[in-house]
Amino acid sequence: MQDVQRQLFTESVMAEIELADTGATNAPDLREVLSALGLTDLSQRHPLALSGGQQQRLVVAACVAGRRIVVFGEPSSGVDRRHLTSIAEEIRAVAAGAVVLLISDDEYRLALAADAELTLCALD
Repeated sequence: MQDVQRQLFTESVMAEIELADTGATNAPDLREVLSALGLTDLSQRHPLALSGGQQQRLVVAACVAGRRIVVFGEPSSGVDRRHLTSIAEEIRAVAAGAVVLLISDDEYRLALAADAELTLCALD
């Protein structure tokens, strides 16, 4: 969902990550993911007390927890340029062990994170 607040359920950033952890053998170390996305210092904060970009990065972090298929819909909306790169790197890391579908209308974001692009257009 593009409204990340509808995807946050717990009382802290760390609890959100722990909730998402599937325990799968291919799951990344979620503390490393938090660090890569610049969220380590916020681990005890309530997710809804974070900025919009921080919430977006938290949802991305929760999505990478050992899933076999991951769909990201505009995962970097509201994120500054520095964190756009870290999100793209996490998406690529997930794609090493899962099928990833990235939905975006931003060609720059797609170039950072995707191996192939499929353009869909509406017919009148």
